[in-house]
Amino acid sequence: MFLGAFLFGPIFFLCVGEIGHALANFAVGLFLWSFFLGWIVWIGYAVVSPKIVSEKWLKRGYKKE
Repeated sequence: MFLGAFLFGPIFFLCVGEIGHALANFAVGLFLWSFFLGWIVWIGYAVVSPKIVSEKWLKRGYKKE
């Protein structure tokens, strides 16, 4: 998940069904790219992406092993 979020950014979150995070990633990244700091958003989301995706699946009823 880390690598997917880092390489593909908002597209990764769209693929896993997290539309809100995809839009937030895109909007904040677009704003910060105007100051050449958009890479910070992608690194930040890449770090927290495993937690975001695992919480999504836990809310849907899946259980951790």
